[in-house]
Amino acid sequence: MGRPGDLARGLAMLTLGAALTVAQPPQGEEDPVKFGPVPTFPPQGEPYEPREVLRSMEKPHQLLGILLAALVVLIASGAKIGGGAVIDAVYILVLKLGPDEAIPLASITVFGGAVCDFFLNLWKKPINSNFPLINWDFMLMMQPMLLMGAAFGASMISWFSTWLLTIALIVYLVYVGKKAFKKARAVGHEEGWRWCSSGETMSLLGAPSMSFQDDDGSFQYKSGLPWRKLGINFGIFTATVLLTALQGGNYFPSPLGIPPTSFFFLIVSMLPFIFLSVVSHYQMKDVVATIQRQQNPRFILAPDEVQLSPDSVRKMPLRLLGIGAIGGAFGVGGEGATSGLLRGFNFTPAAVSAMSATAVFFVSGMASFDFFLWGKLDLNLAKFLMPLGFMMTLLGRLCLIKIVRKAKSRALLLFAIAAAMFISILPLSFMELRAVFGF
Repeated sequence: MGRPGDLARGLAMLTLGAALTVAQPPQGEEDPVKFGPVPTFPPQGEPYEPREVLRSMEKPHQLLGILLAALVVLIASGAKIGGGAVIDAVYILVLKLGPDEAIPLASITVFGGAVCDFFLNLWKKPINSNFPLINWDFMLMMQPMLLMGAAFGASMISWFSTWLLTIALIVYLVYVGKKAFKKARAVGHEEGWRWCSSGETMSLLGAPSMSFQDDDGSFQYKSGLPWRKLGINFGIFTATVLLTALQGGNYFPSPLGIPPTSFFFLIVSMLPFIFLSVVSHYQMKDVVATIQRQQNPRFILAPDEVQLSPDSVRKMPLRLLGIGAIGGAFGVGGEGATSGLLRGFNFTPAAVSAMSATAVFFVSGMASFDFFLWGKLDLNLAKFLMPLGFMMTLLGRLCLIKIVRKAKSRALLLFAIAAAMFISILPLSFMELRAVFGF
């Protein structure tokens, strides 16, 4: 961690590669080459026309798809686990959408839930502490790479074919389904379910459970907020969004008047990556200085400060980039992976829950804006699904989670999500085989 120059060069190469990928024109087109994530932009005067299958919410399969998505968000929020991959599958299998249409809608649904989580966690603080539950200094260190990864991952749906996106989603469902099943068994063992426990360690149903230790009396609400740190975090997010908007998109031209065929469009498309790379570089320089300061034997750790070490942060930028890329590529937010990273820094369970939800807010927000900008987001459904995600998350956090805590039945919700993931794999695989082999 003592060589920030190597990190700067690595970030510069990553920025150039990401920008070239985003700006790479599609091959085999007869139309003039146009740079950007969207191969061609429709005429600016052309009105927005959603797919015929999405023009009415009265069709039975559409109503069923919306109800299933609402149920998934409710159960996932009550179980405190990400459900974005299941929402992808619901939109593909029930709403009959392609992956390039379902993923943006899943992203905006997750973003609606993340907005709810953000406001619920914003006012929390640990008991016997005057500091907020969310460590905004650490969030500031995480955010640049998360946003860069989210933008890069979101661009993948423009370049990957439908069959490749479906295969990638199936692989992702297998991976997260396996992790959800293991988590369900662990929580079931804590809650005393007989079929999750070994013979000699089996506990009685109703025994105290640690599965909700992150939100059961380990925090309280406060009125004060670190406005300066909040402003810096949201300033970086807003600046990234504005720099991305300079490219123009499906609904408005570039504010700079640069056509997609211009070489300067490539430079403009690189601006968000350059900005985030510079911010991340200076953040990592501060991390190096913090590590050196903490290694002093006379150093005393502040109550709101995190103990850092070279081993704990060496691979963190790449991990954050990967979390953001997967979250953007599948519209899932990456809450589980972020939680795993934060637990490695010895945050309390309550802080891990709040900070991972905040990371989902930034990742899904960045990805959803990119999908909107590139015309991949169906606005007719998005304006309905985002409030749906908000309301179902609010209901799950305030009501379902209390019922589950009293009944010691969080494991059942986790098993339900894991089962939905594995069940979704079968029809998705069959659909893919039928599309490839034509039977």
